[in-house]
Amino acid sequence: MKKSSLFFFVCLMGLSTSAFAQDPAQAGTVQYERETEFDFEAENIEGTVVRPDGELIGGQRGRQRSSLLPVRQDFVPEMVKSVETL
Repeated sequence: MKKSSLFFFVCLMGLSTSAFAQDPAQAGTVQYERETEFDFEAENIEGTVVRPDGELIGGQRGRQRSSLLPVRQDFVPEMVKSVETL
């Protein structure tokens, strides 16, 4: 039983690796027209424009705001405290 299932598995794997491709002579036989013209005049399209409900509110751009937190230039007092505790 084990040998037959192993043989079946090996045969299945061997067959699955082979590829059946199209012949190169038949691959280039597709020919397209030089120009294709589409006529959309006969088609009637009905519908409505969907837009969001609301208005666009514009604000002042480029205005400088002051920060509520001051920017520190150095941390010298904290460094001195950390050295003193050593």
